[in-house]
Amino acid sequence: MDKITIELNEKFNAVAPEDRNCRITAALSSGREVKAEKCHTRQYSERPIPKHLVEEKFRKITANTLSTKSQDELIDIVWHLDEQEQIDQLVTLTGV
Repeated sequence: MDKITIELNEKFNAVAPEDRNCRITAALSSGREVKAEKCHTRQYSERPIPKHLVEEKFRKITANTLSTKSQDELIDIVWHLDEQEQIDQLVTLTGV
């Protein structure tokens, strides 16, 4: 991590402060630089991620830790979090 620097590019902010702009420059050991840029507009950023993609990601990253039953229960609790009176079951299922 000591080879990484993060800098705020004021030019990006001045042009479109509501957008999320990112430029990555990688200096290769050969001396060559590789650059990539990405911009997410406010419209893109506010567009919700489809529910099924969130669930797929959760199942993938918890597959080696949680049983399918625990995954199902956690997904159900989280999707209905606003209806929960307590978080006991959520805490228990996450193993905290």
